[in-house]
Amino acid sequence: MRPILLILLLPLLLAACGGQPLRPGETSRDQVVAAWGAPTVRFPEADGGERLLYATAPLGFVTRVLVFAPDGKLRSLHNALVEEEFAKVRAGEDGKEEILSRFGPPTWVQFFEWRNELVWEWRYCDVWAMPARFNVLFDGTTGIVRSTLTVREDTWRLPSYCSR
Repeated sequence: MRPILLILLLPLLLAACGGQPLRPGETSRDQVVAAWGAPTVRFPEADGGERLLYATAPLGFVTRVLVFAPDGKLRSLHNALVEEEFAKVRAGEDGKEEILSRFGPPTWVQFFEWRNELVWEWRYCDVWAMPARFNVLFDGTTGIVRSTLTVREDTWRLPSYCSR
């Protein structure tokens, strides 16, 4: 079902700049910002380009990442909140800045003092097009990733005292 959903939604995801699709090598950063507004966050690229992140959280399931070359032309675009991107997180190596620049601001943040652990969470649609949550667990002192966790929302069970 997910491939069909993606095919149906692709024109909507790519539409920008007055209804024109985003075209790598042609669409400019200024055109995107004029059509979509200010990005949620901006990050410089090592080559002098720039990465703009447009998060749809807390209610949405997408963080659009648009990478621009130093000349301001679109180089690439993708949704950061997909399992293929989550698999690239390296426990013991990545820190909070790398994770923030990869996925954008988290939907939910919690610090667990007794574990000295900071947890960031994003909502996304899994490969079955079901709402799910991706968590990154950081060491509270160093800010380095300890581990990650994904949970589908439909697998949650409420305690009996909540369901009347």
